Amino acid sequence: MDTTIREFFDARAGRWDQITTHPPERVAAVLDLLGDISAARVLDVGSGTGVLLDSLLERVGPKGEVVALDLSPLMIEASRARHQGPNLLHEMGDFVSWRSSDPFDCIIAYSCFPHFLDPEGFWLSVCANLRSGGLLLVAHIEGRLAIDREHGGAASAISLPLPPVEELAARARSLGMEPVLQKDSDDSYFFLARR
Repeated sequence: MDTTIREFFDARAGRWDQITTHPPERVAAVLDLLGDISAARVLDVGSGTGVLLDSLLERVGPKGEVVALDLSPLMIEASRARHQGPNLLHEMGDFVSWRSSDPFDCIIAYSCFPHFLDPEGFWLSVCANLRSGGLLLVAHIEGRLAIDREHGGAASAISLPLPPVEELAARARSLGMEPVLQKDSDDSYFFLARR
């Protein structure tokens, strides 16, 4: 794992929620794309300080499980301080090399996809960790061009340009996944596929 990315997010973990904005209604609209995920086992990749966790826990209910995965130990620490529950697990690791012994019903990469400097590794990990019939959601609540602008400057060392959503669809198809929904607009970016 390249420690540059981990160090970047460790350095910002304590103030991350002040320097990023995730309006609850926009986040809810993203998670609505998944449909009914009650009792599902969900992996929140690049979970950070846990923007999605409360909503995910509510949606999966007491019979579901949410695993919050992040490569930054300080992001995981901040998330643990804010979000707890008997069916919530926090794990530190790099998703590209991380493997679960029990596959997930849903994998979500919210506001983190450009930080996978090994996109092929991302896809291989999706295939290794997502059950047959499971859902992959890659989403941002800003458009691709806005995301790419934000990832200029200091962040350019730890991110790649966000590809057109059609590229995600093509890669998913090549792996036997079925694209379900996709949007690449000025104000949002999402891709949903079923394995």
